[in-house]
Amino acid sequence: MILEPPTSALKPTAGERIVLICRNPARRALLADFIPSPETHSAAVEALLAVVRRSPRAVVVNVEDIEGSVRDVVAALRRARPEVPVYVLVRPEDEPVGRGLVREGAADYFVIPGDVHRLPAILGHPEEKTTAEAGRPGEEKFFEAACRLADLAMRDSHTLLAEGASVILHAAGARHACVFTWNARAGRLHPPLRIGAPADAGCDTERTFAARVIRTGETLQVDLPQVQAATAPPDAGSAGPGAGGLLCVPMQESTETFGALCLRLEGQTPPKTQQAVAALARALGRLYRAALEREHYVEMALRDPESGLLKAETFHTYLDRLLARAAAHGEEVGLILLEPLPDGRLREAPTLGRVGRAIGAALAKGQQGARLEKSRYGVVLTRRPQDRPPGETADAFCRSAAMELAAVGPQVDPTLRLRTAVAVFPRDATQVDALVSVARTRLTGSA
Repeated sequence: MILEPPTSALKPTAGERIVLICRNPARRALLADFIPSPETHSAAVEALLAVVRRSPRAVVVNVEDIEGSVRDVVAALRRARPEVPVYVLVRPEDEPVGRGLVREGAADYFVIPGDVHRLPAILGHPEEKTTAEAGRPGEEKFFEAACRLADLAMRDSHTLLAEGASVILHAAGARHACVFTWNARAGRLHPPLRIGAPADAGCDTERTFAARVIRTGETLQVDLPQVQAATAPPDAGSAGPGAGGLLCVPMQESTETFGALCLRLEGQTPPKTQQAVAALARALGRLYRAALEREHYVEMALRDPESGLLKAETFHTYLDRLLARAAAHGEEVGLILLEPLPDGRLREAPTLGRVGRAIGAALAKGQQGARLEKSRYGVVLTRRPQDRPPGETADAFCRSAAMELAAVGPQVDPTLRLRTAVAVFPRDATQVDALVSVARTRLTGSA
């Protein structure tokens, strides 16, 4: 791919600069035509100090140059200068990282090298941006947003909501957004998903109006003084009219409401923009419902219908990926096998199904179980070495968990006893089949 330099280069004036965190010479050379004369730092700490000393127009972070947690770097920059947008550069294979950083406060991400041509328009002077947008009608921005929403159709529900809200956020030119999903059975809102908001920003104000939007199905635009009046103490002052506010729209499919999208706006929003955002939110609601249904059917295909636990083939795939991640991060993985003690008679299928459901109910958050055979079950435990109490081995931890799981047998049937066996990665084996084989041998050899 040949990238042409921008026709109008950026020309930062005195007191206006773009801070770039990048130590890769090749990457710096690529960006030179698109970010002329940036203030470049090789280390994130140096850049943070420079940002604290004097506010820049923007900060651009080359993600692959960050040592340690890039999330911490972005959060520190946002805390130091909440008003300064932070943009991140990622490789194509790291695009999920970029999406995650946008959800946690970054203004936008750029996939390099293909996305580099967008930098001048995003980083340009406010007057340049206004001129560029003058020839780009609002209808075109929202049309592009609708196309990008369509591209999200096959994503999982959480990703679809996060990226879909980000698409609408940028098309509307809003500062940040909060997305609420509605639990109709419990009659409450789920915790909000924040898009483009500072790390310490809350969504309490948005929650108030999201509840009303979901209840009435209407679209609300609330001016900032009204927002403050709804949340501020009685003696708090007013920000004055026309300072912006909230646009809250329901996410609906037919007559069913799935949640609300709340955007923080600058100034007054024209009615056509409100209508466009509402239309996009309805599209997002349809996609979200489809994703939920798709996940439900996938879940049914992956799980044993009697016990609700994973099927054997699904469990092996899950365990294979888990071991690969554990090897990369130095984690330990425990495999527990359980089955009824032989008592001369075959346990009835309904009882075995209840045993599986009881095992599933006993699992802690983050643990996964499976029905490997008709009467044999498997449970996986993961734990990082730093989370282990001093002196406690992974084997001891797994055996303690196995004893707790075995207790579900008598709960299902007073005559039912479960025997257990434990195998630990990487101590006993480093491959899935070998780890399962070790546990199976110990199970059949136990009394």
